[in-house]
Amino acid sequence: MTIKPYSFVGKFLVIWYEIYQTGHLTLNSLYLAGAISFPPLLPEKWTEQAVTFFNGMASADLINVILSLVFVYGYFRRARWSM
Repeated sequence: MTIKPYSFVGKFLVIWYEIYQTGHLTLNSLYLAGAISFPPLLPEKWTEQAVTFFNGMASADLINVILSLVFVYGYFRRARWSM
């Protein structure tokens, strides 16, 4: 099944992806700012190596979210570099 880029289904999927990425943006920003703790605390506490890994993963995901939202913006503005 091929979906035309600017059909109703195509727009719906892009909006759904934008909502998903906005949730990531919110949670990653809160985590990196120290407002929330993720993952949940263990009784024996996370090792420093694991926390460093989680921080790196959140930072990389934050960059991915920003780029994704730029491409969603380009999709709806029908930029030359979008679909």
